[in-house]
Amino acid sequence: MTKKLTKILQKANYFQSRVVKVHPPATATDILQSEEKLGWIFSSEMKEFFSYSSGIQLIEYCIFGVQLDGVRKIPKDFDIVIWNELVRGREWWPSDWLKLGRDGFGNYLIAVSSKEGKKEVSGCYWADKEILGTQKATIYYIGDFHDLINYSIDKMMKFYNSEGQLKTNSR
Repeated sequence: MTKKLTKILQKANYFQSRVVKVHPPATATDILQSEEKLGWIFSSEMKEFFSYSSGIQLIEYCIFGVQLDGVRKIPKDFDIVIWNELVRGREWWPSDWLKLGRDGFGNYLIAVSSKEGKKEVSGCYWADKEILGTQKATIYYIGDFHDLINYSIDKMMKFYNSEGQLKTNSR
């Protein structure tokens, strides 16, 4: 595990285990199967994260994972393939976006690819669901996949204490 991911996951330890759900790690085969189903090539940061955890719930933020082969199944609510199959083909969903997760308000954590055909995850963004599909779609660049996880943890640390209760002075 890289130092960057180790540091991010140590930060997540701020929260007690009952408010953070970390799913079991994926194998290289699990990751490859999800890439093939989606038609996307995951970044090295995504593959590293999935080999540690196939999805994580940080109170309101959810980072999707890949489905695990065999007995270790993750809930459908965490499956990156299922979520992307749901939004593909919708007129409001851009074809160069990959849904990576969501925040507590239904906004999207996404990757964007500039390649046609088999797309590659490069940058990660936050996208506003209320104006998705309009000419004014608001998206904010976050960085790479590790930055996306870090961003999610920081947002939850700003608003919630370690027990998962809303801070009174957070707004």
